[in-house]
Amino acid sequence: MLTPGGADPHRKQTVAGVRDGLSVSRRTLPEKGTVLTAEGFTVRRPVTGEVHVHYGQIYVESDPDDVGPGLAEAFAGQGAGLCGAAVPGALWLSTGLHTGNVGFTVEVHAQAPPLDPAWEDAVEVSFRPVSADSSLVQWAGEAAWPLDLEETDYRVRYCATGMDAGHREDTRLSEEPRLDDYLLQFWPAPPAPDRILRQTSEIAAYWHDYARRQPPSHPRRARRGRTPGPPRGGTGRGGTAAGRREAAVGWATAQPGPARRRGQCARTGRLRP
Repeated sequence: MLTPGGADPHRKQTVAGVRDGLSVSRRTLPEKGTVLTAEGFTVRRPVTGEVHVHYGQIYVESDPDDVGPGLAEAFAGQGAGLCGAAVPGALWLSTGLHTGNVGFTVEVHAQAPPLDPAWEDAVEVSFRPVSADSSLVQWAGEAAWPLDLEETDYRVRYCATGMDAGHREDTRLSEEPRLDDYLLQFWPAPPAPDRILRQTSEIAAYWHDYARRQPPSHPRRARRGRTPGPPRGGTGRGGTAAGRREAAVGWATAQPGPARRRGQCARTGRLRP
């Protein structure tokens, strides 16, 4: 099992070009691979390395015709924050860092893996893809990595370490050390209630409280709209600069600390890159 900080070697590659009609200047491509764990089980790792987050979020999407849920609807009725699974076929994943690269690994197991004690925060939810096209997707659709999940019921565990450090730092530049790491694990299992396995960081406690304050159901808007979470337009999914600014304001009002100041900037149209 990969522990925080990433003991496994991995390669970083950058590419420039166009992806699905979206111009991509440069991005990091995590390496794929299948490995044998210390317990003797085979695990597939479609993503390992670093991914870029913005507004402290990244997503799993499986519906090619939907832009994904907003923040409130993603966590509607849940008792656990960090991984919003209330809308079928989608996961909203929260990070401590607002903008920059974080360590991120996705694992697909045949059965439930043990929880490594090195992870500070961990939650579990249930998830079922609505198509055979599941991907980990960055904010605004800037990059995506296929997960090759089957259309079946999965249990999902989302683990984190360093969330408070990432939240305090806010933005990580390329030459700065990595502060927070995340692990997203899937294995086949029947649906079950979401739950908090471990809570250490203050920012995780904040998002757990946010989830518990959401009503059991949240009305979905038209498929081309996303609020209060920032839309991920730019790859044929819709979304305008004005829409992103409006959505960012809604997201920022749910944030503690410095993010509220970012929301105030969003109202003037001056979003941070």
